[in-house]
Amino acid sequence: GADGGCEVDPDAAVLPAVVVVVVLLLRCL
Repeated sequence: GADGGCEVDPDAAVLPAVVVVVVLLLRCL
């Protein structure tokens, strides 16, 4: 959820972050 803490599965939090980073990198290129 929006206020999720350590109980949130790592993968559920990492995947969206990776997507954002990739998009930002592509924009820089």
